[in-house]
Amino acid sequence: MGKKNDLESKVEQQVLSTSDLRISGVVSQKGATNLIGQDMSGLRQLVPFMRLVSTTKKQAFSVVDTPSGRTTAKEFPLGKFLVHMDSMLEVYSSRFDFSPELALFFSVLRQHEEMLENITVKNPHILSGVGNRIVADAFNDFIEKLRKGAAAEGTRKKMADRARNSSKNRKRLVKVINVLTERYARLVVVRLDLLYRSASIETGQARAEANQRLLSQQLRDQRNWLTGKAEDKSDNMARIDVGVAKADLNAFLANMRKAPAFEAMVGYAWKMEWSPWSGYHFHLVLFYNGSKVQNDYLIAKNIGERWEAVTGGRGFVNNCQVNKNQYKHIGTGILNHWDEEKRQKVIEAACYLTKAEQYVRVKPSSRHRVFQTSIVKEKGNLGRPRTRASGSLKAGAIFSGVV
Repeated sequence: MGKKNDLESKVEQQVLSTSDLRISGVVSQKGATNLIGQDMSGLRQLVPFMRLVSTTKKQAFSVVDTPSGRTTAKEFPLGKFLVHMDSMLEVYSSRFDFSPELALFFSVLRQHEEMLENITVKNPHILSGVGNRIVADAFNDFIEKLRKGAAAEGTRKKMADRARNSSKNRKRLVKVINVLTERYARLVVVRLDLLYRSASIETGQARAEANQRLLSQQLRDQRNWLTGKAEDKSDNMARIDVGVAKADLNAFLANMRKAPAFEAMVGYAWKMEWSPWSGYHFHLVLFYNGSKVQNDYLIAKNIGERWEAVTGGRGFVNNCQVNKNQYKHIGTGILNHWDEEKRQKVIEAACYLTKAEQYVRVKPSSRHRVFQTSIVKEKGNLGRPRTRASGSLKAGAIFSGVV
């Protein structure tokens, strides 16, 4: 497998392993993260299950009756996913826009009464007796209907189109990182989240109340989905309107060259996301000239003060430089141009922004750009090759704050 596929695989693993944090995580103003509401762990099974369905032709089980009258079954790779069907169902919400293959899964499941009736089976590995045979046959039939539906709806092409957009954004971001790493002897990489105080949860009681509210909403949502009722919009938890959030971001990015917090900045990327409780918020990766600044924590602190100022005190920042050990792929701090291992960590962490919503994202209420990188121009002659002891080059990066 080549580097490109290695990177995509690593980023996908990161996306799936952190899906709970991205969708159900709520950050307090002290930096603590709590999971509330919907359990998204089933996404870690749902994505590989649908990939196997679309790339193989085998059934999940081969069930036969022996001459002695007993039922035996051979389990194929797809069969291992049967025990996870209930957790995969838990991923559903009418508030989400699913990737084509996941949307197909929920569409076919909703119409498959046998599969829905047996979705909580916990021990399908020993398939003996009529009841378990019915479950195995139902699962095989469900998979066959998924394949027919995928062919009829052109699901593989839709999957490729959606992945292509993610890949396009990833290439843009990798280019920014590679060009800046070659241009500067040392970079300082800063990651932070731009959040709103109205969505933060500061006490145990508030966390319990929010969790119950979200779970009740999810149960109503899934009940309506199963019975074909209209989406229930009576409990709209949006804290900040998308237009207000984008206006805040535009104000934050305006006149970047003149703001002290951005004096030594040479590149950036931002991503707008939404979650059921936190609503709209932003993730940032910023790159600074390491010959001028070195303290990533202090940089993040200054940026937080700017975000609070432009939002009139409504916003606060989650500083990812604090408690770095809680992040598996933090990718922040000093990046020397010769440090290929650190560069790959930075790329993996930054590219999370481009793939996080490939499978599940908020349904857009209006057309808004949700991802942007700075613009960097490659230069033909960067001068003599540098060694570890070399100083930084003074060539500046060209970047745009227009969104």
